[in-house]
Amino acid sequence: MGNSYIGGYRCQRHRGEKYWAATDLASVQALAAANAASTPDRDPDAFYNTAGNVSNSQPLAYGPAMVLAKGWDGRPVPLVLADSLVERQELAASADARRNMGIWRRWLDQRDPVWGSCIPLVMGVPGSKSVQELATSATLRWNMIDAIATTYNGGKPIWTFVLDQSGRNDNSATASTWSNAKFGLVDRVKTRYGAGTHVVGITLMPTFTSTDAGRTVSGFAVATLWHPVTGTLATVNNSIKASARYAGVIDMVPAFMSDADPTKGPAAELFPLGNVVGHPGNQDGVTTWDTMTLAASVPLGSRIIFEYQPGLWTSRTLIGRADNGDGTADYKVSEIFATNVQDNATLLAHGMNLDTSSYVHPVLHGVLRTVSRIPQSEKLKFYP
Repeated sequence: MGNSYIGGYRCQRHRGEKYWAATDLASVQALAAANAASTPDRDPDAFYNTAGNVSNSQPLAYGPAMVLAKGWDGRPVPLVLADSLVERQELAASADARRNMGIWRRWLDQRDPVWGSCIPLVMGVPGSKSVQELATSATLRWNMIDAIATTYNGGKPIWTFVLDQSGRNDNSATASTWSNAKFGLVDRVKTRYGAGTHVVGITLMPTFTSTDAGRTVSGFAVATLWHPVTGTLATVNNSIKASARYAGVIDMVPAFMSDADPTKGPAAELFPLGNVVGHPGNQDGVTTWDTMTLAASVPLGSRIIFEYQPGLWTSRTLIGRADNGDGTADYKVSEIFATNVQDNATLLAHGMNLDTSSYVHPVLHGVLRTVSRIPQSEKLKFYP
C-alpha cells in the first residue's frame, strides 16, 4: 500500500497498445520513441486477458493518457477510495470504447444528458483494505497527488470530492470492527484534507458460493457474514447508510442483486445469449480446440457457459474474435480443451467470476447489468 504507483488500466493489445516500463523516465521515453515491444515482464503472453492478481494476470498500469481533471468546467471529480471491485473484475478484452472497466468507472463515465460523465482519480488497489490505506506506511501515492496540487494547481486538489467504495476486504464477523475499518479511512482522509471534505459512501456487495458454477440464482448460497438482508453485511451496510461521515450514500446493492431473490447475485441464467453455432472442434474428445462460432452480438471479453452435453455445462473466456460477415463471429477462447459440444448448445453469459472457492467479482455481463440499474441521478450527491 505504500507504493508510489497509481494505476487502473489493462494494456489492450487488440487496440494496438503496448506496456512500457523501466527504472527511470528517460528509459521509458526511449522505448516510446522507438515504439518498442512491450516490456516482457509487464505484459507476458500468459497473463494477457486473465482474471486474477498481480501474480497471475497482467499488472495494472497508467492509462494511455492519464488526465488529472481539475474541475474547471464545474464537473465533480471523484477521488475514489477503492479495492479490486473498481479495478480488477474485467479483462483487457472487455473494456469499453473509452477503455473503462468495472462498475464504477463505467457508471461514472456514462454520458448522461443531465449529469454527464466524471473522470475519477482512483486511490487504492486490488486487495486493498480500508485499514491499510492512508496509514503511516501508505502515503506515497497520496503525497504524489498532493505534490501535483501544490506544484501545478495553486494548492488546489485535483479532485473535488471523495467517493468511498472501499471496505469489502475489511470483512469481519463483528460488524462494528468491519464498519469501523471503513470509517477509519474516511476519518484519515478528513484529517488530511479537512473536516468539511465532501465524502459520498457506497454500500458493499456480498460474496457467494455456488452449487452449479454460478449458472442459476438458486444455486448461489450466501453465508451469514455476507448476507445482505439479515447477516453481518446487512448490519455494516445499514451503518454506512446512517453514518454522519458521509454527505450521501449510494446504495448499490439492490442494483447488483437478482430480482428473483434479493439475497442472491446475478447468475448466468439472467444473461441468455442464444446458442453455440454448430459445435467447435472435431468431436473426437482428444484434439483440443481454441475457437468457437457464436452470434456476432456476443461481446468480446465475455465469460460464457454452455450446455456442452445434455445437463452438462462448461465455461470459456472470449479473448479474441474475427467477424464472419453473416451475423456470426469466430471467437478465440483462453481455456483450451477437447470438450465435445452438442449442436446448438444453449449459451449463457456469466454474471460473476469464481475466485478460487467463492464468487466475489462480477464479470462483464454482471458489471453492465449493475451499471444500467444505478440511476445517474445519484451523481447529485457529488455536489456540496
